[in-house]
Amino acid sequence: MAWLVRNYDLVIAATWEHLMLTIETVIIALVISLAVGILAARHPLVYRLAVTTTGVFFTIPSLALFPCSSPWWAWAGFRL
Repeated sequence: MAWLVRNYDLVIAATWEHLMLTIETVIIALVISLAVGILAARHPLVYRLAVTTTGVFFTIPSLALFPCSSPWWAWAGFRL
């Protein structure tokens, strides 16, 4: 707590920088997602491409984390 009091100005500056970076990123993502959403609602091909692309983006992290669960599966008695 003493460090926080001594470095209050640094904490405020870092917090402000973090907020600005986060807000910029969220606004950019919102603009892109609204544009893709409107196009997907009007064009079936864009809809299929958007759903496929987002499905791949959601699958990649789980594939990367799957080997991390292997020790748990082995401990539970399952063989992969």
